[in-house]
Amino acid sequence: RDPQEFLPRSIFRAHEQIQRYAQEQKLTDSPRTTVVVCVLQNGAAHWAHVGDSRLYFMRNGAMLTRTRDHSHVEQQHKKDQLHGLALLQPDGPTRNMLFTCLGSTQLPMIEVGLPQAMRRGDIVLLCSDGLWGQIPESVLVRQFGQQVLSDAVPEVVEMALRQGGADSDNVTALGVEWEADPEELETSLRIETESMQKGGFKSTIQSDLGDLQVEEMDDAAIERSIAEINAAIRQGAGRK
Repeated sequence: RDPQEFLPRSIFRAHEQIQRYAQEQKLTDSPRTTVVVCVLQNGAAHWAHVGDSRLYFMRNGAMLTRTRDHSHVEQQHKKDQLHGLALLQPDGPTRNMLFTCLGSTQLPMIEVGLPQAMRRGDIVLLCSDGLWGQIPESVLVRQFGQQVLSDAVPEVVEMALRQGGADSDNVTALGVEWEADPEELETSLRIETESMQKGGFKSTIQSDLGDLQVEEMDDAAIERSIAEINAAIRQGAGRK
């Protein structure tokens, strides 16, 4: 399956499941959440996100790119950069609000990143705002540049929890290090990343999925999928 199609379909399916749950439970308001997902396929990373859950792509101890939050803060930063202004923290009641999420009455605005070729040693980190909101990006990059992945992930989680204290938000993180060189992969996919500037980010945003037919997914199927993901994570950790 083409990840560029699979990822937004899967995210939209999750959005539908949240709304369905709210209806079944007769909730006055639907639960809402953010999401970031990544598929590594044919030597390339494909990702998509909604809201302010983030993906960081690190190479050789430096940040190559990351996702951009769907928040009023990020919008203001983009405007400031466009006009050559200093990056000031927006003020007002909407400064920390998101303009899209899963579970709301509106279709989620799904941002799909362009695929990026993986090199040996590349690190992909997925995390919630409870992590990146407590740790400066420079510190985050330094931790992953100085430690092996299996030590860096729990370390940054503990750092975020300590920093957040009793009022700490949810802190979730999943990291992957790529261990194959491009020439070791038998693939017809050719992706050029040399021209991408440090910190650059290219994407497409999908807010209208048209006549997308969302497959039904019962609780048992969801649990099986979760079990498969956890098994893959444990298997990968065991090879370290």
